Amino acid sequence: MATTDTFIEEQLELIDEQIEKINNSKVMKAADKLIQQRNKLTAARRALMGAGNTVTGSGGPRTTQLEVIQWFKRQDEDDFTVDEIAAGLSVGDSVIRGHLNRGKDEAFLKNGDGTWSLRDPEND
Repeated sequence: MATTDTFIEEQLELIDEQIEKINNSKVMKAADKLIQQRNKLTAARRALMGAGNTVTGSGGPRTTQLEVIQWFKRQDEDDFTVDEIAAGLSVGDSVIRGHLNRGKDEAFLKNGDGTWSLRDPEND
């Protein structure tokens, strides 16, 4: 049994060495840089299109961050709780909380009293 264990350990060492060589190769390093750049560009594109802000997988109603912004603009007041926004858009509060937190200090401002408001970039 010891010879089987020794054989397995030797094979694992050889495999680990080969993996290390591949990971350290110029081709892999260049590929990693390209993949990281592609991921950043894809994320930026999704953010601009609002695709990254669509809630998926919940099976419930969906909304985008842009729809939340538009909802704020249609209101007569400025400050709302998460529950008020969720009720106004007929979606779950976790959906709204996610959009608000992702857009915090960019699109939305969190007030000290637990309410949220739409950020006005012209007055900042």
